[in-house]
Amino acid sequence: MKESDEKEKRLELKEDYYALTWCSFITKYQVEYALTQDEVYGHFFKCTFICLIQMLLIVLVFIGIEKDLSKEVTPTLLMMRFICLLILHIQIEQEVRQTLSMFKYQNNHPGKFKDCFAGDSTLLPATLVVVMQLGSSIATEVISLLLIMDATSEKDCLMNFLAIQIVSQIDEIYFSTIRREPLKEAVTENSPEINNSTKMLRASGRSKAQWGARKLYKAFKFLHATYFYFLPLLIPIIAFMSPELQYIQDLAQDIQDQLINPSNNGTTPAY
Repeated sequence: MKESDEKEKRLELKEDYYALTWCSFITKYQVEYALTQDEVYGHFFKCTFICLIQMLLIVLVFIGIEKDLSKEVTPTLLMMRFICLLILHIQIEQEVRQTLSMFKYQNNHPGKFKDCFAGDSTLLPATLVVVMQLGSSIATEVISLLLIMDATSEKDCLMNFLAIQIVSQIDEIYFSTIRREPLKEAVTENSPEINNSTKMLRASGRSKAQWGARKLYKAFKFLHATYFYFLPLLIPIIAFMSPELQYIQDLAQDIQDQLINPSNNGTTPAY
């Protein structure tokens, strides 16, 4: 047997707190690192708090965006917008890819997600962790597009890029500040082993829940492949369509004003 075949296949995880919390629901790590039930769900509550902080910052940033499409876009500003969004897009795409990998892993290895204290399945809280990271990543991606498009100069574009990058890295920053946490090894060096493949499960059969989760995974996989290649192209498209979009926005505002105050038809009454 070749040396590459003898090596255990392991799931690749980023060093962030979402991955650490997700690993805490795997029975192997609960036993290997002597985790208590309070520690496991303590990680879950901290992970939830991190997600809430990220979403709160995203909402506050969205409220502060001017949404003005009439700003003039220079070639250098357009290039700066494209580069900043592309870099941030590649970074966030790694988090989206990780959530898909974790979701696929727990669907292929449901027996590994059990509470060693009560014997109950931990698939539900593990799935919630995946949903929290996926939701915060997509929201960060969308707000980064809006915030970078809102920049009126190259300097503002760079500052907005750095600001949204910090928001996207809150989970990684918190992970790096943890001290004396043996579970970090599950993310950095002792990641979960891949024992079941899709072909093996297709031959042995899946449950109805596994088939449903598989269909959902394929849908997310298709959306991931679509947005990964086409999202950066929205920058030049929106830039070139800004005059037309501004005209539509002004026309809608005029219609709204006429509905609110129909007596004001834009003409001066004769005396």
